[in-house]
Amino acid sequence: MSVDGWVGIELKDVVSAVRNGTTASQTTRPTAYPVSRIETIAEGSIDWNRVGYLNAPASSYDLQPGDVLYSHINSL
Repeated sequence: MSVDGWVGIELKDVVSAVRNGTTASQTTRPTAYPVSRIETIAEGSIDWNRVGYLNAPASSYDLQPGDVLYSHINSL
């Protein structure tokens, strides 16, 4: 399907994994490991005043080039 030059495809055809974020304990004290939270991203940018931090993150949650963050909580 094409609408205004865009082609519609199914998410499963372009996504290799979908998962929830980390459940590690967070702190507001800045560390070397910032973590995005639901309230961190609004209007297309990161609000660095609302970022949480981790003391020891799991490497499996490191962002990689091409990763997309989205909210599926309280979203339409």
